[in-house]
Amino acid sequence: MVYDSRRLDKLREGYEKAAEFYNLFASNDDLPFYLDYAERKGSPILDLAAGAGRVSIELAKHGYRVTAVEKSIAMINEFRKNLVSLESEISDRITLVEADMTGFASEDEFSLAVIPASFGHAMTTNEQLAILRNVHSCLQNNGFFILDLFPGGLQPEYSTFSEPPKELPDGRTVNRSGVMKANPVTQILELKLKYTVREKSGEVVQEIIQDSGTAL
Repeated sequence: MVYDSRRLDKLREGYEKAAEFYNLFASNDDLPFYLDYAERKGSPILDLAAGAGRVSIELAKHGYRVTAVEKSIAMINEFRKNLVSLESEISDRITLVEADMTGFASEDEFSLAVIPASFGHAMTTNEQLAILRNVHSCLQNNGFFILDLFPGGLQPEYSTFSEPPKELPDGRTVNRSGVMKANPVTQILELKLKYTVREKSGEVVQEIIQDSGTAL
């Protein structure tokens, strides 16, 4: 894959500007799948690119010990907020590590490692191989690795979307819309996301524009 390094750095921001809204728009349809494999393999579990804790917290609620790895400071801050709202018995099962999954290393060995829908944020072959090596190095001999891949090859070269608004705890709403550009030559999908926050009256009080990207 050949791509301008400065543009890649911009796309690597991920959801840094909109971390507080990330879990609102994330689908939880995959949680039973991860819980099923957690039941088969047991603790400890490694959750790479853990975001604001969507999967890690669900696993911890069901009794599993989880090491959650995340590089985004904004996501880590949201994760910590979510941990505070949990009973200590649950939050104590989670170890939150600030690290990039391309450089993560651990002396612990895990029975299960998961990357839920975030592997594409590694947008070069070298980054992807580094992640796979890191996972292999810290899995138990009979450990499982679940890699959830985005079906980028099915994306049209240009598309737009707009999602129904989600309600915030204070009664405001937030809407997410965006533009997606898939480049079959560079194998990169660029996303330009727009988050619009409105008061109950409908008045727009905040707009956030976030560039993100994923490998196809």
